[in-house]
Amino acid sequence: MKRKIATLGETDITVHPAAGILLLLGLLTRWRALLICTYASIILHETAHAAVSALWHHPPQEVEITPLIQTSKFPVTT
Repeated sequence: MKRKIATLGETDITVHPAAGILLLLGLLTRWRALLICTYASIILHETAHAAVSALWHHPPQEVEITPLIQTSKFPVTT
């Protein structure tokens, strides 16, 4: 269900639709700066992976941007 947005050399850049929806909702709320920084750091991180693997002559076939989902469970106190 991911969508290809670009190709750099042999590497396809894809985005999961939920990532776009999360970013859009974040832009419409007070979480704007946090989500922009989060997505910027994800893109920078994935770009670093691709650059290093390309330097080793093994470029990735695909880089996929997905939403970050974290769930936490806390103990119930009474």
